[in-house]
Amino acid sequence: MPKIKAKLTETQIKNAKPKASAYKLYDEGGLLLLVRPTGTKVWQYPYRVGGKYNICTIGQYPEVGAAEARRLRDDIKKQVKAGDDPNRIKKASQGQPDTTFEAVGRDWYSKQVWAEKHAKSILRTLEADVFPAIGHRQISKVTAQDIIGLLQDIEGRGAIDVAKRVNQRCVAIFDHAIAKNLCEFNPALGRSKILKKQEVKHRPSLTADQLPEYLQRLEIYRGGKVVQLALKLLSLTFVRPGELRGARWTEFDEEKSEWRIPADRMKMDRPHSRAYQGRNELYEAKTAQAAN
Repeated sequence: MPKIKAKLTETQIKNAKPKASAYKLYDEGGLLLLVRPTGTKVWQYPYRVGGKYNICTIGQYPEVGAAEARRLRDDIKKQVKAGDDPNRIKKASQGQPDTTFEAVGRDWYSKQVWAEKHAKSILRTLEADVFPAIGHRQISKVTAQDIIGLLQDIEGRGAIDVAKRVNQRCVAIFDHAIAKNLCEFNPALGRSKILKKQEVKHRPSLTADQLPEYLQRLEIYRGGKVVQLALKLLSLTFVRPGELRGARWTEFDEEKSEWRIPADRMKMDRPHSRAYQGRNELYEAKTAQAAN
């Protein structure tokens, strides 16, 4: 079992003399008193948020007594439990701008104009792969090695394309920080060059000469009727597979032989329409689905 620290007494605190180097006196609940060579005594509380270690300075003794330090420590614990960063909250309350990488990254993100799906994808990647690793660091202190380590971690799980996109986002965030005079250079610039070259594998495709045989074989396909008709519709419209799988009957205008896909189902959040010549197949598809 871990050893439980007892409360420091006033006598212990007052009698703590400075030494050649700083040292710590430990109080209960993770609170500590740092005694510096100058004789200054400072209350601190170490904590972790997002797996990253940090220290929150609570105040200087005797301006902040032991009882007050313990009360403030409990407040900090609540913030950490809620997933908040106490140092960031402290800076905000003091009117100081938050210049951590995550704060600057979110500020950069808020200035962009993207389609909703694309915007959500970018934020999801930043929150999953970037902010937990370097979000707590002051942006002016993030180094090229920090970025390289971040990219190599992503590459290590085989997500090379994700690593390249992450590097692009980091470059843009640092450019934003430079424009706001928060750092002087861009340590992410060109770092994607350290990533492995990914072999591009194109999916097999049909040539024009192969299409007649494909359509003939599709006519005698003995699998599910819905699958057969879906492949026929795909041949008529050339939509993405996900758009085909998510199709709704309300999207089809059978009188005009037109398929109108709403923006919320399109990759770029723009509505899309396709004309087709296959009303018989559409009717068969409805009948086959109803039978299932």
